[in-house]
Amino acid sequence: MSIKKYKIAIFIDSCFWHACELHGNRPKSNQEYWDKKLERNKDRDIEVEEFYRKNNWNFKRVWEHEIKENRMKWLIM
Repeated sequence: MSIKKYKIAIFIDSCFWHACELHGNRPKSNQEYWDKKLERNKDRDIEVEEFYRKNNWNFKRVWEHEIKENRMKWLIM
């Protein structure tokens, strides 16, 4: 999600697709493919953050598990 007028971007990262160290899981089949895929996703996250920093944007990354753990807080806000 982004608000271009204020240069704000919010990313909600899935624990699986962004290889969360707490909740990400590595598939048991085709591991070579998945290792490369998930590593590329993490590298892309870094590239995207660098782009936003370089262009003076404010951004926030939120993990999927943070929303699940705090869903009542999110609903009240």
